[in-house]
Amino acid sequence: MKGTIHATDLICTHAEADLSTGFLSDEGVRCPLHLSVFNLENGEPQNPPAEIPLRVYNVKIQQDEIYVEV
Repeated sequence: MKGTIHATDLICTHAEADLSTGFLSDEGVRCPLHLSVFNLENGEPQNPPAEIPLRVYNVKIQQDEIYVEV
């Protein structure tokens, strides 16, 4: 996962917290509010209280530009 760019929704599916203020680790992104971790490859929550996955988006890197398919 290191060196890979992922794109997901910005808002936690459990309590609508802003994930950009969360914590990034090898496990995924951790919500700053209730500490659920979301897998960046498939959006699946790795622990409660979150139960609904994040939406994930296809990413393409071309000539030093990053494109996200939304």
